[in-house]
Amino acid sequence: MYILEPLDSLEEHLFVYNNNLVCQKEIKSIILSSFESNQAFIKYNPLEFSAKIKKHPLIRDAVIRTNLLSNKKFSILVTEEKPWALFRNKIFNEGFQIIKDFDLEEDQRDFDSVYDLYNSILSHESQVIQIKNNNDLDIQDLQKLKKIIDKVNGRLDIITQAQVIQVDILDGEITLETADLKLIWGLSKNKVGNTIKKLDHLLSKIEENISKIEYIDLSLDTDEAIIGKRL
Repeated sequence: MYILEPLDSLEEHLFVYNNNLVCQKEIKSIILSSFESNQAFIKYNPLEFSAKIKKHPLIRDAVIRTNLLSNKKFSILVTEEKPWALFRNKIFNEGFQIIKDFDLEEDQRDFDSVYDLYNSILSHESQVIQIKNNNDLDIQDLQKLKKIIDKVNGRLDIITQAQVIQVDILDGEITLETADLKLIWGLSKNKVGNTIKKLDHLLSKIEENISKIEYIDLSLDTDEAIIGKRL
């Protein structure tokens, strides 16, 4: 009789864990929009719950655990995507794959968290990088770009704890920007190691004068670099 007793409110029996990008309310709403209350606990199919939740663009997987004792609990353990960059209105994860596609205008009501993430990237309030390029980028391009960004961020952590938030690529010329500093990298075909060496030689000088520096130009063919000061 205990397990056949109908649940007055399904929502009160849903508990969400491991979520960061998608709020609990949004995850619960996916289930509540498809499954009615006043059903016996055993009549709810956890696999169907999981299938519905995994349709969300920012959720890679969802495991549902049931607990019959005391409170008839559905524990929802989600694995979210890890957004890395926005390029031409497509959000890529750290594996350089496009996160499940969605229509920003039509689906924004269904996926508020995706719409919020998109806006936070455009306003540079997110750790996700915005990439602007006048040409297409393939996986090899993105892999090299991530390698550059990771190495630059490692150096910036020492100096300012700032991170690259935008990358502009114009005819193969890369420029990386933090909230306060512009780093002119040079041609994308240049060897990463050589350009990083230039940056490494400047680290102490940059750290001493970081508040006065507007940009650093590492694009010269020589071993020299240019430091541009703020006016």
